[in-house]
Amino acid sequence: MSTISSRNDTIQNSTKEVPCKGDKSLKGVVKNLGKKKTASVLPALWKSNWKCIVVSGVLKLFQNLFTFVSPIILSLLISHLETATTTESWKGYLYVVILFVTVTLQTFSSNYHIHLT
Repeated sequence: MSTISSRNDTIQNSTKEVPCKGDKSLKGVVKNLGKKKTASVLPALWKSNWKCIVVSGVLKLFQNLFTFVSPIILSLLISHLETATTTESWKGYLYVVILFVTVTLQTFSSNYHIHLT
C-alpha cells in the first residue's frame, strides 16, 4: 500500500502548473479544446517506406507497359513473316530479339514488384 501512495505522490509532485499570462493566451487554448485531431498512420508509413513504394510503383508501371508492347511487336513479326523477303531477314531477327527482351523485362519487373510488396 505504501508503494502505491508513494507513486501517487511522485506523480502529483511531477506535474507542474503552467503560469497563465492573461486572457489573450487562454483564448487560443479554449478555441483548440473543441477540435479533435485525427491520427493517421499513413504519413508515418510514407515517411519510412517511400523509396520502396515509389520503386514498386515504377516497376508495376513498366510491367504494365511491357504487357501492351509485346502484342504490338508480335503483330509486327507476323506481318513481316507474311511478306518475307530474303533481303530483309534481319528485321525478323530484330523483332524476335526485341520480343524476347520485352518479355524478359516484363517478367523481371513483375517478380521484383511482387518481391517488394
